[in-house]
Amino acid sequence: MKIDLQDHDVVRLGTNEAAEAGAQVALVGFPEFNDSSSATITTGVISNISRRLPDEKEVYFQTDAATNGGNSGGPLCLSNGQVIGVIVAKYTGGRAKNLPENTNLAIRIDDVRKFLSQELGKDYAETHIVLDEPQDKD
Repeated sequence: MKIDLQDHDVVRLGTNEAAEAGAQVALVGFPEFNDSSSATITTGVISNISRRLPDEKEVYFQTDAATNGGNSGGPLCLSNGQVIGVIVAKYTGGRAKNLPENTNLAIRIDDVRKFLSQELGKDYAETHIVLDEPQDKD
């Protein structure tokens, strides 16, 4: 498969090892309340680099970057622009799953890379992801 990237923006993928607790991060997303096609960006830190949920084998990054409905699937980026995760969940009230309130979780980038390699091929998913225009919310 050959992909022409001349007319697309790309982002560089980082590694799990690039992330550390306390690192500054930005979350890019298209929240449901956003009335335009432009992305929103929130910032925060990585709170935990190996958060596990009860009864699950997956390991996630935990961040305090504000996450809103519709942001799931958005990249979690280090201050150098490298994508280190993809936001997948927000736990808000009480002690859901024995987590602190407002816990935001991201799939770690090495797991994302493994998935993309299986679905799209190793060469394509090795270092870049093509950013496409968001779909209309109509």
